[in-house]
Amino acid sequence: LTCVNEYRVEALDICNAFLAAPLVHDQPIWMQLPTGFPPELLPHSDEAPAAVRLRRCLYGLRQSGKEFYSTLSTWLRSYGLVDTATDPCVFTKRLSDNSMLIVSTFVDDLLLFSKHQHHIDD
Repeated sequence: LTCVNEYRVEALDICNAFLAAPLVHDQPIWMQLPTGFPPELLPHSDEAPAAVRLRRCLYGLRQSGKEFYSTLSTWLRSYGLVDTATDPCVFTKRLSDNSMLIVSTFVDDLLLFSKHQHHIDD
């Protein structure tokens, strides 16, 4: 596809991807703080609590991948990309010059394809 259409390709890795995804679910997740955790790092507390409620995903949580995909796909859709009917990890957008921007996702890695570099850079 890339060679036939003379598309340019850009690869991206989203650093600390899961930490960007908020935990959106009905059941709150609580985490026990490690021994020796400094209480001054917690807001409004002189004494460290036994556990804290997680607001963002962490690596190792079962739902982190799903929550990150939900956050990423919402963000891509806000820029006018549409996920394909055959693969929910491939997003496309028809551009004003009648070319295509294609974004392929795999966990926290992205491949961007377009005929013109400025479409990828934008």
